[in-house]
Amino acid sequence: MKPTRIIIHVLAWLAFSVSAFLIMLSTLSPLQALLRTAEVLVMVSVIHYVNAWIFSLTVTRSRLWQYAVISVLSVGFLSAIRYFVDFRPLPIQSILFPTAPSTVHWGFFLLSTGSVYLLSAVLLFLIRVGENERRMLRLVHAGNEAKLQYLDAQIKPHFLFNALNNVYSLVLTKSDKAPEMLLSLTGMLRYSIYQKPLEKVPVGEEAGQISRLIQLFSLKNDDPYNIEFRMNLSGGAIEPMILVPLAENCLKHCDFDLSPGAYVKIFLETDTSGLLFTSENTFARRNPDGDGGVGLRNIRERLELLYGDRCRLEINDDGAIFKVKLKIAWEK
Repeated sequence: MKPTRIIIHVLAWLAFSVSAFLIMLSTLSPLQALLRTAEVLVMVSVIHYVNAWIFSLTVTRSRLWQYAVISVLSVGFLSAIRYFVDFRPLPIQSILFPTAPSTVHWGFFLLSTGSVYLLSAVLLFLIRVGENERRMLRLVHAGNEAKLQYLDAQIKPHFLFNALNNVYSLVLTKSDKAPEMLLSLTGMLRYSIYQKPLEKVPVGEEAGQISRLIQLFSLKNDDPYNIEFRMNLSGGAIEPMILVPLAENCLKHCDFDLSPGAYVKIFLETDTSGLLFTSENTFARRNPDGDGGVGLRNIRERLELLYGDRCRLEINDDGAIFKVKLKIAWEK
């Protein structure tokens, strides 16, 4: 648990204890009120944290029916413990049922435990809703940042002018490649502008954007670059602009202008279990950003927000070759 959350929990329980103490102080002596408050605090905190533990194992993994079944069993189990220990922190039970049979006391234990458990569940669900809303806002922000960074890199004057000049040269020579290149440029800009960050796209569309990027990058030089892009796709969908920044980093940081042996290799594969993206490129000097630049930092955050433990991003940098390996497991 993070330090800030620990502080919030401590303050919440402190406020609860003070409130309970002041309520009991109206009918009990200060010492009795203090003892009863401690007993209530123990009872409520145990029920709440048992509930929170079950909640984390079930609801956070979309297993609501399991949460309901286990919760009913837990309320019964905790009530049974209270009944056999005869744990009565609230004086109301002894006042209302001084000579009642054991079944009445068992029913009161069950009702009070269930009520605390229900209030705890409502609180946990409200906290989860708030966390999901904050997570969605962070996802939208991270997705928009990725689009802006990528779009900014592609529409900088030198890139756009070079691409248009090369297309113009192809038009003058009446090359058959001119229409294709112009469509690639248009498609790339449209994809980076109009895709919504929280809507998934087929992996093939993201792969098509990588192909367009490679085509336009290749226009920078008359001689072909040593760029290899292989795919083996069998369906699947991901959020847009997840893989494109990884490919863009390969092209941008590769030492094509400095080394005749420079190369970029990109491989993308999907199957029934998930997605595998690997890239490898040579480079002449270490990137000052350390891990491949702003794009990779942004992609790390987006992957954590979107997939959690269902994805794994590995980066290997030996000073001459930069390798990236990304695995994403489909949601079951």
